[in-house]
Amino acid sequence: MTQPELLKSASFLPWSRAHGTDVWAMFRAAIDGDLATVKLLAETDPNLVECEFEYRKPLHFAVRENRREVVAFLLEKGANPAYTSGSSWHESPLTIARDRGYVDVLAVLEQKLKSEYNVVPEGGPIAEIIHSRNLLRLRETIAAQPQLIFAADERGNQPIHWAVMT
Repeated sequence: MTQPELLKSASFLPWSRAHGTDVWAMFRAAIDGDLATVKLLAETDPNLVECEFEYRKPLHFAVRENRREVVAFLLEKGANPAYTSGSSWHESPLTIARDRGYVDVLAVLEQKLKSEYNVVPEGGPIAEIIHSRNLLRLRETIAAQPQLIFAADERGNQPIHWAVMT
């Protein structure tokens, strides 16, 4: 990856929530699996945990490069495991880990998503029902399996939000 011109500057980039050179340093450390540098940068500026450039965040790079320890640390410090790169939900950290066969990184992400957001495998079918806008089918499914009212899919969709809105 070549360092973009904007990340060669020490100027503060409001949309990135950090200084350009610091964002680049965080990205490089995440890519390289340099946990010590990631920790130092996060301690110096906590915004770097969720800094971004062109819709990519440190977590994206750590997952892409199979850096389990960095992924775990970033999640511990507040990185959003449900964040998607750009406008495509296919580029979520979970999808990247799954597609590349990164079993350990996938387990870390799934545990965080389950504990923080109640993302469970059963949430996917519920989300499909929600997206189809089939309220009758949603109510029937929830009536048959009431525990699913709090289940979420990988994007954070929950039936309870629909129930409140209707």
